[in-house]
Order: sequence, then C-alpha cells, then structure tokens
Amino acid sequence: MNRLPPKKFVAEPFAYHEELGLEIQTLTNEGRGIGRHNNWTIMVPFVIPGEKVRVRIYRNHKNYSEADLVKVLKPSPQRIEARCPLFGQCGGCQYQGIPYEEQLKKKEYLLMQMDYRILILLIIYIIWPTMLWN
Repeated sequence: MNRLPPKKFVAEPFAYHEELGLEIQTLTNEGRGIGRHNNWTIMVPFVIPGEKVRVRIYRNHKNYSEADLVKVLKPSPQRIEARCPLFGQCGGCQYQGIPYEEQLKKKEYLLMQMDYRILILLIIYIIWPTMLWN
C-alpha cells in the first residue's frame, strides 16, 4: 500500500509510509507510545512501554514524527485484551490494553510530571470546589 503523500507532507526525516522497527519507551499524557529511531522521537498509538513494534510513518514535525502501529513484534507482558469492541478505532480508550492497576500507575506518574502551576489550578478550580460540595 504505497499511496502518494499528502500535499503538505514533510519528507524529512522519514518518507511517507516508511516502516520502522521501534522499542516503546514511555507513554505521553494522551496514551501514545514514544519510541526513538536514531535519536528521533516517534509517537505511536495503542502500544505499551517495553514493546517492540513495527510502525508506519504518516507525519513528520519539526521535532518528532507520528506513526501508525503496523504490528506488535514483541508484546509487553502487561498487554491484555481490550474490553471495548472499538478499541483501536475511535481513539477514546488508549489505555485499555493495559491492566487497570497499571493504568492508574501510569496516570499517577503523568500527574506527578505536570507543571506544578497546572496542578495548583486543577486543585483550585476542580478538586477543591468538588470537595466543598460533596
């Protein structure tokens, strides 16, 4: 399946639909996996840290690229079957391939990485008012 790239596709550092092997290192706050190829960051949905995957590049940005998951070559021992029949299609349940306890750990880690100013705003405008009324 070698389609022509979109008109505004930036062909560096990877060609359109170029396939690469990656090892996923961590997750973004949106649940996308991050892997590196020659020190270049590539983001991939529906993967878990520690997995070795085959990806297909569809967009290059100034500092990173985005890719689709082609195949999980070596799954993480944490990978489970997603309960949602639309997993991988709608994009609203990126963490469903991970056990719930691990989802909570990953989300807690992401919260700890947030800039403290954002955390303060979260407490002032969301958590504190909720605590007052419950």
